[in-house]
Amino acid sequence: LTLSFFTAQCISIFVSFLYSLRLLKKGANQLIRPFIIYNTIALLVMLPMLLMVYSRYNLIEIKYSFDFADTLNNYSLIFGYAFLGIFFIKTTPGVNKSLLILIFFFFLLAILSQLFISKIGRPSYDSFSINHLAMIIFSLIYLFRVFTKIENESILENPVFWINIGVLLCSTLCFPIFFFLSYLSKSINSDFQSLWLISNIRPLGYFFMHLFFIIAFKISVK
Repeated sequence: LTLSFFTAQCISIFVSFLYSLRLLKKGANQLIRPFIIYNTIALLVMLPMLLMVYSRYNLIEIKYSFDFADTLNNYSLIFGYAFLGIFFIKTTPGVNKSLLILIFFFFLLAILSQLFISKIGRPSYDSFSINHLAMIIFSLIYLFRVFTKIENESILENPVFWINIGVLLCSTLCFPIFFFLSYLSKSINSDFQSLWLISNIRPLGYFFMHLFFIIAFKISVK
């Protein structure tokens, strides 16, 4: 079960990366085109994580240690949060940008502070929890403004909408998971089985997010 969810996540990231390359075509949506960079970073972070996980389960034999993968994943969160946060600031219609910028920097400082106090080489559950809470807020503001401001436009043909839905679905699933993982990891009475069961639901959120990204990319190059 563990590797099934994780493998599905890795496959979705790889396929999403391949579809994002189509954004290089002339005429692709300019707001979505930067996701080539986002998916490239996601792929580069995923590869050492995949090698680390598969080596721990003795599915592959490698000479080098990839234990740095968790640390790399932690700090890649800064890029991921900044990228998606700026994307929402740019694409949310009819809202005070100063408010969105204020929200952006508030959560950015919270993430940085948690990363600073986190132990090197271990997942920073608090940082990811804060990130997903911020993404939920940005997504809900976007959806509220879209459904109250946009007229005469098919929302289903808007790639920004599908990016938003993917991020919202991922964060809604992952926020409570990371929140409870943070609590359990600090609890003296927490058992490994509880951590294991909850932790291995996480990849589903990212799996669904990249599926919706693929939809957005396909619409963007029509």
